[in-house]
Amino acid sequence: MKNKQTERASVLVFTAILLPLILFFAGMAVDIGGGYLYKSSLQNAADAAALAGVQAASGRKGRLVTSEKVSAILNVTPPVGALERADAIANKVLVADVGGWQAAGNHVITELRASLLDKEDPRAVGKTGAYYYKVEMTDRLPMRFARLFLPENLFANGWTVTVQSWAMTPSDESTAMSGRTLLEQMLEVENNETISTFQEVKQHFKDHGMSDGNAHSEAKALGFTNPGVLYGLDGTRSETFVVKDTDGKTKNQKSLMINFKPDVNTWAASGQAPMLTGNWDISDIAGMTDEEARNFFIQNQLEFTNLRLYQANGTIWNGEGKYKKWDEMFSAMKNVYGEALVSELLKTRIASIINVEEAYPVRDVESLGPMDVSFDVHYNRNKLDPLFIRIESEEYNAKSGNNYYTNSVRDISINIKPQANNMAEKEYRPILFFYDGPVDEMGERGVGRQSRTVVFTLESDFRGVLFAPNSPVQINGNGHVFHGLIIADRIVGANGDVIEMPAEANANTKDELQSFYSNLGLSDAKYDTFGVASLTIYNNPEKDICFLTERARTTR
Repeated sequence: MKNKQTERASVLVFTAILLPLILFFAGMAVDIGGGYLYKSSLQNAADAAALAGVQAASGRKGRLVTSEKVSAILNVTPPVGALERADAIANKVLVADVGGWQAAGNHVITELRASLLDKEDPRAVGKTGAYYYKVEMTDRLPMRFARLFLPENLFANGWTVTVQSWAMTPSDESTAMSGRTLLEQMLEVENNETISTFQEVKQHFKDHGMSDGNAHSEAKALGFTNPGVLYGLDGTRSETFVVKDTDGKTKNQKSLMINFKPDVNTWAASGQAPMLTGNWDISDIAGMTDEEARNFFIQNQLEFTNLRLYQANGTIWNGEGKYKKWDEMFSAMKNVYGEALVSELLKTRIASIINVEEAYPVRDVESLGPMDVSFDVHYNRNKLDPLFIRIESEEYNAKSGNNYYTNSVRDISINIKPQANNMAEKEYRPILFFYDGPVDEMGERGVGRQSRTVVFTLESDFRGVLFAPNSPVQINGNGHVFHGLIIADRIVGANGDVIEMPAEANANTKDELQSFYSNLGLSDAKYDTFGVASLTIYNNPEKDICFLTERARTTR
């Protein structure tokens, strides 16, 4: 009996001795588990704050990354205010999660880095490719049970936890067109992707050592340069441009140019200003008598140029480069055309006809140099390989040596012929047309001399863009499909009346849109910019392919 009592006493003593240790280790286990959970909660808060901060700095959603992926990033000074925006939004997240900067821990460190784009596209030079935002928090672990057994000085520095989170996102600048209106984007595409006027291209070759004649020939090879205005026996003045893949050097170009030849020259002595003023156009003499028109040409030192004339037997009488004063033209043509027809021809507006006769096969863009291909809105090579065609605007008193030349405002027609069906997107290139309209005496477009209606006729299904922001556009769909985008000053019918269209595509405008496209003669329509522009707000236009210029100024 005594032994049992002794054993019980021993157990009680042993238990009394071990109980503090049991409680200590149990408490430590609870503290460690609690510390782990607390660290996890801090990490979650840091992650959320980092994601919110990087989105505030860049304007785009981000993702979490490891510090190893950030260390090698070239650190570029972020835009002014970007860090402040990131910190403000990150703090709001921390307020919701852990009570803000102070409650989040003893110390919170933030950092914002930016990296430069490393792309072939010249537009990417100096632009920010991505933002990297760090949130780092350090806090003392709660360790409530351990504090019952250990002195305070043991907790001073060693019982803390640090969490760190990096988030990254592509910046707005890494999407070239992001945030800009559709009109701004398309103007930038026109300037970046198309070659300039014939005269500037020719001067480029001359600056690189070519003779005037060779430079002229090279400039002609880069586009569809017509031999000149054709005076027809039917009383019309016209020029026809044939666009096809088998047309010499044009088949492998990134962009092409349709060059209107000057049809009127005005001579001036050295240092003398041109005689034409007031945004003159051929329509100004349409109602004049022959004698009045003759006097107008003499007073303003005008000559007809770049003309082609038919002889009575139907052959070309003379070709490009011939200059004719009014009297010379009238006299030379009268015997062939008759006096009444000559009077009409010399006052008639020129019809510029663009016939797209063949589809252009997609090139192997990976094998071409960066200057020979286009880039999409992310600065990547555009595998759709659009063909950009700039229709050269009708100049007004552009200087060449001591003389000035001008183009009268043209009647422009773009005809997509049956063999130009380019709907197979992996096989054929979309064609993007750019036409700014005539130049006025101040060098502006869409202000003084007004564009005539551009007539766009489909004789097959077609993928492409017609960018004519200063022009009315008439669309003759003829029951075909159009995939792409049309930006025009207004859409007009065959009689010139404006065709009203819905403000945007949505469920409520489905029937109205169908009626609108039926008026255009299209059997189907689908919005597409072929990677050269990006909508950031109105991002699902579906069948809304027509954007009036004023709407394109506001749509992003």
